[in-house]
Amino acid sequence: MGAEGTYLYCFTRPGAARGVDVPGVDGSAAIAEIELGPVAAVVSRVSLDEFGATKAEENTQNPDWVIPRACRHQQVVRELMARSCVLPVRFGAVFSSEQRLAEIVREKCREIAGFLDSVQGKEEWAVKGIVDPHRAMAWLRAQDPSLSNCGLRIADCGLKPEIRNPKSEMPSPGARYLADRKAHLVVRERLRPWCRAMAEQVQALLDPAAEAARPLKLHAWSGSGQVGQMFFHRAYLLPREGVAAFLGHVERVGGTCSEQGLSLETSGPWPPYTFAPALWGAQA
Repeated sequence: MGAEGTYLYCFTRPGAARGVDVPGVDGSAAIAEIELGPVAAVVSRVSLDEFGATKAEENTQNPDWVIPRACRHQQVVRELMARSCVLPVRFGAVFSSEQRLAEIVREKCREIAGFLDSVQGKEEWAVKGIVDPHRAMAWLRAQDPSLSNCGLRIADCGLKPEIRNPKSEMPSPGARYLADRKAHLVVRERLRPWCRAMAEQVQALLDPAAEAARPLKLHAWSGSGQVGQMFFHRAYLLPREGVAAFLGHVERVGGTCSEQGLSLETSGPWPPYTFAPALWGAQA
């Protein structure tokens, strides 16, 4: 191994990392802690040939390189979380030396210690809201007469006379198909603002039941045999003794909107990444 750097996983209480026997981010180096006043930095040694700034930029574009190392990073943080409160650090924070890390952290120690105090005995949980577009659109059409009948109105008013069935007052099969397609587009246009409104309703019901809440990124999602679009995604900070009650509350809220094609799913516990303060920019 050539030049080495110091890889940072998280901050925690001094002594929390003693006896933790999990591999470091590179799969071989043992983790250690650096005591910095009221907090400890959990670290391991890494090769700068692999994790240094120039090479890391190339490596992080390769999923085969990133995924196993990110999983080992996460495993270290979760092991520490089981023992103590943590301020997790995102994957890839490398410092040129322990001394450089100590210099950067010194002025942040009070902020780090304050965060550790604030998350003592707490966990992060995520709630995802998934919409089944077909069921949701069917529900919208059933609930709103103007949407239920818009296919017939479009067929009656929006099509050229020459494509009507001359033997019947009803539109021809082709006309009805075109009308249904137009009606489908009308309902689909309603779907997005309706989903936003439903997300606001879910948020209003869930946020007061948690100690803190933050938005998470919405993205397309597929799982549990269901394909749908995410319409809601938030992180919640919960006291451990309140987790069961919160999960029950989520289940009840999800049950009230299942017939509308909406479902809620929870995941956790996670280290409190979403609530952690940003400690530095490009210093690492």
